[in-house]
Amino acid sequence: MPNAPTAALVLRSAAKLVGQRLGPRGFKRQRLKFVRHSHDVVSLIEFQASTTSTRAHATYVVNYGVFCLSLGDPGSSLFHSECHWGNRVRDAANHERWFPVRATDDPNLVATSAGGVIESDVLPELESMQTDDALIAIWKTGVSPNLGEAQRLKYLALLSHKNDDLAEVERCRRALERLADGPFIRRALAEIDALT
Repeated sequence: MPNAPTAALVLRSAAKLVGQRLGPRGFKRQRLKFVRHSHDVVSLIEFQASTTSTRAHATYVVNYGVFCLSLGDPGSSLFHSECHWGNRVRDAANHERWFPVRATDDPNLVATSAGGVIESDVLPELESMQTDDALIAIWKTGVSPNLGEAQRLKYLALLSHKNDDLAEVERCRRALERLADGPFIRRALAEIDALT
């Protein structure tokens, strides 16, 4: 049967319904992604299907994050890996939570479940990361979901410079110098040196 539903089709149909639920909050759906532009950041929520999904059964995880507009232009299609801060929905033990979807599932039920998780777990955390200052505050703690240490230090230095916090810029520069040498670190140091 060529028109038989697949797990991927059920997930796409559920995403349309979740998009209707997120629309009043300023999000626009792009297939399995939901994007919202604000003054300081672009917020992203996305359903990422597992590479082991089949026509009959799939699993997906909910990724979410923000792209800081002071650090660049996200272009027309933002991916979770490009976010300056990001996370995934997790269970009580802090493990990534993968959600099942079957070709026989009702898209309305899948959307209700996903929408509930987004409203309870994702949106409150996303809302707390809507400004440059919120990103600076979390990066100063040493926490950098979705980033490596060198990226965290580089971005913290760039935003700190924007806020005229030259002491923080210098702290980041010294911390970068202590990391293992490599092309990214050399480019980051050159970019920070160009600021001062």
